[in-house]
Amino acid sequence: LMLACYLSVAIYLMSPTFRSTHSVYADSQSTAAATQVAVPTAQCPDAKESTLPLPSSMPPDDFHDKLLAFLQNTEYVKLNWCVDKGVRDTGPFVSSNYLGVHPAVRIYYSPGVMTWLVNGRINNIPDGSMIIKEMYNPGPAARYQGKLLKPSSWTVMIKDSKASKDGWFWGGLWTSDPPMPKPSDSFKPPFNVLSEGFGLTCLHCHASSEKESTFASTTNIKGFPGNPLSYFTDDTWRTPSSFKAVASALAHTPPDHKKVVRSTKPRGGWSVDSDFIKFFKGTSPGSVEDLQIFPAETYDHVHAGSEGAEEFVTSDQCMMCHSGNAWFGEKFLMILEPKSTNQVNVSPYGEWRWSPMGLAGRDPIFYAQLDSELAYLKDRKEDQQTVTNLCFRCHGVMGKRQLDADNNYDPTAPNPKTPEPNFSLDFVYNTKLTDKNFKYGALARDGVSCAACHHIIEDKTPPGQNPLKFFLENRITGQFSIGKRDEMFGPFEDNSVSPPPAEANTISPYPMKESLGVDPKFNAYIKDSRLCGNCRTINLPVMDQKTFGHSLEQITYLEWLNSEFQTDFKPGPNAKSCQDCHMSSGYANAQNNVNIPLIQTAFADVQDDTYPAADHLAPMDQVRARFRDKGFVRHQLQGLNIFLLEMFNNQFMTPDTSKPPNFSNDILGVRKSDYMSTLDNDLPNAISNFVQAAQHETATVEVTRPEVVNQSLVSEVTVANKTGHRFPSGVGFRRAFIEFDVIDGSSMDPATGKPKVVWSSGATNSEGFIVDKDGNILETEYIGTSRNRKGPGQPHFWGKERPISSSKQVQIYEELIKDSDGNLTTSFIRRDAIVKENRLLPRGWSARGPDPNS
Repeated sequence: LMLACYLSVAIYLMSPTFRSTHSVYADSQSTAAATQVAVPTAQCPDAKESTLPLPSSMPPDDFHDKLLAFLQNTEYVKLNWCVDKGVRDTGPFVSSNYLGVHPAVRIYYSPGVMTWLVNGRINNIPDGSMIIKEMYNPGPAARYQGKLLKPSSWTVMIKDSKASKDGWFWGGLWTSDPPMPKPSDSFKPPFNVLSEGFGLTCLHCHASSEKESTFASTTNIKGFPGNPLSYFTDDTWRTPSSFKAVASALAHTPPDHKKVVRSTKPRGGWSVDSDFIKFFKGTSPGSVEDLQIFPAETYDHVHAGSEGAEEFVTSDQCMMCHSGNAWFGEKFLMILEPKSTNQVNVSPYGEWRWSPMGLAGRDPIFYAQLDSELAYLKDRKEDQQTVTNLCFRCHGVMGKRQLDADNNYDPTAPNPKTPEPNFSLDFVYNTKLTDKNFKYGALARDGVSCAACHHIIEDKTPPGQNPLKFFLENRITGQFSIGKRDEMFGPFEDNSVSPPPAEANTISPYPMKESLGVDPKFNAYIKDSRLCGNCRTINLPVMDQKTFGHSLEQITYLEWLNSEFQTDFKPGPNAKSCQDCHMSSGYANAQNNVNIPLIQTAFADVQDDTYPAADHLAPMDQVRARFRDKGFVRHQLQGLNIFLLEMFNNQFMTPDTSKPPNFSNDILGVRKSDYMSTLDNDLPNAISNFVQAAQHETATVEVTRPEVVNQSLVSEVTVANKTGHRFPSGVGFRRAFIEFDVIDGSSMDPATGKPKVVWSSGATNSEGFIVDKDGNILETEYIGTSRNRKGPGQPHFWGKERPISSSKQVQIYEELIKDSDGNLTTSFIRRDAIVKENRLLPRGWSARGPDPNS
């Protein structure tokens, strides 16, 4: 029996049961199967089923207490359950490495499971039936022959068919050292991954079973014919000092949370940056206790209900198979440089998680912006709701769209049959698991997640209309079209295409169907830039006028479409889609000393023929994760928003969690280590990748040889945009500026120990404000504040016509906006007049655009 659950500390989350009425895939047996009545077998005639309640019937902490007592008192032994013939291995032991998917195991089976096995694994296992795996660590099994057996931990399966698509409660529990935390402790730093509940990472392997998510076989069980599967074991285990327990973490706390089972420290205070407070007058730092903190990411758990997934599930349902894997032996799938001291996780989940899209639902910059807009509209409740619905179309897309679907509202319909349901900011901070709105907050906090993009389909343009015109008038600002909820789309072909792809190139649908009730399908549109254009073209109302107007707040897609990079209309030789740049197929990072032009790996990791052999595996062509010689693309999705990543890395944290080992950010509610890969460097690597992109992929800066003209030192600076959109692009408060220093190479600055700077334009202080040669903050830095509401800002400088000749002058590439009162503003809903727009356009930009009919 190969029961591969990847579990950390014992933490349980019972999400509401999400039921659906649509049809989902299942094999013919499981669709029409009857649930069998448990009957004691001849091998275990006195066996009795447990009296434990179903896990979904009671609060998590209460069930945890009952289950833990049941295990620690070995009640399953007292109930005379059938048991394995002995402790057995789950994989080979080679050169002091245990390569099993678990430690050595001995498994007990309740009467309901035994009846199902004896009857040939047909029909369904009855609710309440249990499979209990005693785990013995370290391996191999030979170590325990002839010895008194006492397990160090257990993994448990309890049938509870109405709670999830796969129908099982999964649990990982241990004896007493270290003490078991309560399930509710998962919501405290360091936010340990769930190890009790439904829809957990155990399905990473168990979804490959041909029936009922278990590999159980009578050949393993005492009293039945046959022998368990065996694996090569050498004698290196006999030398204790040489043993390396590769899978030992599966028994207890995983490496990314070692030594930090729960947080016992009260939140500490922090020091106040006086310069920051001085600049932003009226700002009060308050106390830690006054903060509005984000719920722990362990709350972001929406799994597939008993009849399959709804439109959207959280990313932890994808993480189990699409994250880098370092649990089983030395497989290291989707991890570059596995033998180095700085391994690089390039898995879809691992890189997406620290991208601006992965963080969109917890982005403190977004929430600060939203709060400022709602504060302006404090006496206009209807307009506040309009803004909230608009903003969460993208930043909380799955929560908003699931709310729409649950209320039969189709935002893409020309005339929706029902009114739009209102999303509430309160949903985001809702931590009441049984609340009907809990799932909308959980989905929203998960950001622009896997199920959002992989559900999008190409728009159906009405007959007689221009496709681009229809798109711009009906499908921007997050109003994309989605497919069936039991289908998700990717770039690899499935067997429905004609002609069918070669077996080596097709996708394996079985694990997703079994765990989520979702069929992975090929759709070329996933590689189309217009898919990105839904949220990268933002049209917002202007709400400080008597009659509302509209303003295009972001037009990144249109900037690209009007450039030589566009691929939609007769692409030129320099054409590149959004995905070509932001989802590259190679990895280059000087800081990590890694340069791999073409990543070759599988896109997923499941139990297949690269794992130790298992009984009752589904057909291999349906579960094998194909190795991709080409076609693997990274989900780094980066821009230049390093400030955002730094907030998650070490800025917005209370002192007790900001000190090593800082496994989590308690204010923003995220763990900083990766569960499946066990790595803790994904976020620092993401920051390094962003810096690399800024240095090599964003713009070039050329400086002419300085000349002395009329007692003045003169030099010309040329900046060329390398991106496929404006530089910078996106939200209007982003800016890029030039720092130009004149250095006296013969004189050292005693304060810095570096050559002395004798003149500078664009220098910054420790707060990031632009300062003059004497360190004074420029007056133009105060624009939009009470000190300088009207401006002016820095003008655009160029050539001999308007040169920079003072340290109070600086070249800033930016957009400046004024509201209806003539004040400079960064508001998104008071964009009345653009007074400066000198952000650099992309190469080949044309005002007319590429479509002659639009």
